[in-house]
Amino acid sequence: MTEPVFYPDGPPAARVEITNGLQIGPAKLTSQFGTTLDFTNANCMTFCVDVVDIEGNRLTLYDDVSYEKAIIEAEEAAHDWGVRVDDVTA
Repeated sequence: MTEPVFYPDGPPAARVEITNGLQIGPAKLTSQFGTTLDFTNANCMTFCVDVVDIEGNRLTLYDDVSYEKAIIEAEEAAHDWGVRVDDVTA
């Protein structure tokens, strides 16, 4: 059995990735107060910024409709993690 690896500062990042997609329908938001539907970005193009580690695991840092803000968030994350930015938006 392989010993688990513990990274005190988080797993090493292979890259920061910007992706995009069309959000179909409302987002489902759940909190201690219950569940509600958010129609704010329904049927809009959204952009995500993920830190992708060497094993392919993803941590989403940003998810919204502003491509410009996604670029800023990705560049800041890449600087913090010491990795490159891959913009794979179509």
